[in-house]
Amino acid sequence: GLEYITQVISLSDSEGKTPKENWLVLQRAMYYSLNQTDKVVDVLERMVKLYNKPEYWVQLSGMYGETGKEKQQLAVIESAYQQGFLTSKSDLRQLAQVYLYNGLAFKAAVVMSEAIDKGIAEKTAKNYAFVAEAMIQAKEDEKSITYFVKAADLSEHGKYEQRLAEVYVNTEQYEEAADAARKALDKGGLDFESNAFVALGMAQYNMQNFDASILAFEQAEKHKKSQRLAQQWIKYVKREKVHAETLKTALL
Repeated sequence: GLEYITQVISLSDSEGKTPKENWLVLQRAMYYSLNQTDKVVDVLERMVKLYNKPEYWVQLSGMYGETGKEKQQLAVIESAYQQGFLTSKSDLRQLAQVYLYNGLAFKAAVVMSEAIDKGIAEKTAKNYAFVAEAMIQAKEDEKSITYFVKAADLSEHGKYEQRLAEVYVNTEQYEEAADAARKALDKGGLDFESNAFVALGMAQYNMQNFDASILAFEQAEKHKKSQRLAQQWIKYVKREKVHAETLKTALL
């Protein structure tokens, strides 16, 4: 079948005519079924030039991704977006993921947040968390908080409260960090419970609640993943506690 449709298209080309769209659609499908991805790309490139339809831009971007041509994938899908061709939830999610993969995390966050605001993407914990994590990658920790809060409110587990606690520590909001860490531990379902104890310990230390900090790190110490870090923190906090008490005594 591929041999004949290719002959028909070649004949049309030789006569200086534009091949019928359904011929190229058929040729592309046959190449794809034979796993000849480079040929699929060639056909889609032609379809984009000849017919300029949204679905062909999206398909071409996807095929560039499959063939390891990430820069071309980004260029094509961004061009499609600028032309207003990306309107579905799946298309916009693909754009956001391509942005994220190419180190354009803030653009990824903006695309997904706008899709949520416009009602194209659902207001789910997963979607809010995607925006939040993209903001983190973009070094916009403060802006991630709103989305982690929304994700946490929609989740039965405490994973997003745990991430909130870590972000609050990074942004020096220690009371909020301690509250989020405790809530994460209360809700449970954590993949790495030790991280919540570490965040709680760091928050308590920065509020100079040394005993509470040591208790949190002692809980973290029970987990192999964070054992060494927790031990280092316990030693450090104990020294700081002694130092603070000595200073307080000297000032009396």
